[in-house]
Amino acid sequence: MHIILAFIQWLWHNELAYTIIAIIGLLIISTVTYWLSRIFLRTSVKRFILRNHTVHQKDVTVTRRIALLAATLVFAGCLNLLTGLPTFLDNALRLASTIFCIICVALLVSELLDAINSIWSKKSKVQYRSIKGYVQLSKIILVILTIILILATLTGRPPGIILSGFGAAAAVLMLIFQHTILSFVANIQISSSKSISLGDWVEIPVESINGEVIDIALHTVKIRNWDNTIARVPMRNFITESWINWQPMFSSGGRRIKRSFFVDQNSIGFATDELLNHLRTTFMSGEVPEKGTGQTNIHEGEDDLSPTRLLSMSAQELINAGITNLGLMRAHIQHYLKSRDDIVSDMYILVRYLAPTSEGLPVEIYCFTSKVFWMDFEEVQAELSEYIYAIFAHFNLKIFQAPTGEDLGKGIERLTFKGSRTAAEDARVS
Repeated sequence: MHIILAFIQWLWHNELAYTIIAIIGLLIISTVTYWLSRIFLRTSVKRFILRNHTVHQKDVTVTRRIALLAATLVFAGCLNLLTGLPTFLDNALRLASTIFCIICVALLVSELLDAINSIWSKKSKVQYRSIKGYVQLSKIILVILTIILILATLTGRPPGIILSGFGAAAAVLMLIFQHTILSFVANIQISSSKSISLGDWVEIPVESINGEVIDIALHTVKIRNWDNTIARVPMRNFITESWINWQPMFSSGGRRIKRSFFVDQNSIGFATDELLNHLRTTFMSGEVPEKGTGQTNIHEGEDDLSPTRLLSMSAQELINAGITNLGLMRAHIQHYLKSRDDIVSDMYILVRYLAPTSEGLPVEIYCFTSKVFWMDFEEVQAELSEYIYAIFAHFNLKIFQAPTGEDLGKGIERLTFKGSRTAAEDARVS
């Protein structure tokens, strides 16, 4: 006991040794507090909060931040109880502990914001209300406040005075954070209008971007293109540029089919008795079944322009009515589309003519299919195209196709053969 008292007496009079041992003691107490806090917090999270043995990384990170804050507070409290340190060292330690405490609080709040965003993303059913942008903006504000508090601590001035000093640099700050401000405003407008959400199919023609939205942040929207490349689009582009959100198409129950077929205008003419007999034999007897899930035979029509009604007329009656072979085919295609179960009947079903071009007369089909997913949609579209191309010949119509090199070669051969035959005939005559 006498030795301990003598050591304390010697330590009190030896300023350097007292200072070193005091600092070491503070660090040991803070370290023990940190580890005890971590163990206690992790046990509490497992038993009382999560009520299971699975601890996620975000829970571990939050407990570390809380334990670090607790150790900093214990260090500052013990420093207030400790006396006898040199004045400059005591002031430096108090200043360092205060600044470190501010940083610990900022880190803890930042981790809590990340945890809130993670919980919201997993449990929120409203995908278009992503809070990641607001979380990032909150972090920016948190960093600014942390810097202001640290400057106020270092200078010994109230934070209000430090904050008022930033007014002179407002123009510079707005220049630096102009993209952040624009993105924040765009984020608010997009969230309020519910125009985009996670999982949406978005197309930006100007940037050649076409894919699925996988992340919505404050500054950018991350899109996975259909070729599995990743594109980052600034949030403000969704306000200043044109873009397409295809997602409402899936909820509408119908995806549009819009295809044109060019008819050789020289093949258009009035129907003859021979054509009518061929059509009656082919379509009304079911020799050419219609593809897909629709009906296979043309039944009695609901109006005077139904295929059955038109085929029951004579050629002269069709001529008097101004109906051509192209009109017969248009009525048949119209009925064929209506008879398919995968074509939405309460949406537009239209077969129309577009303005004639040098490539022929465009015949366009305009309808909506209930198969909105890509593979099914392409299958329906392919069936319609195959069927329409196949029935052209039955109506004595030809599809326009620009001549190829083979066609030109055959034409030259005919001209050569005709020219040689004419020369032989001239020789015989002579």
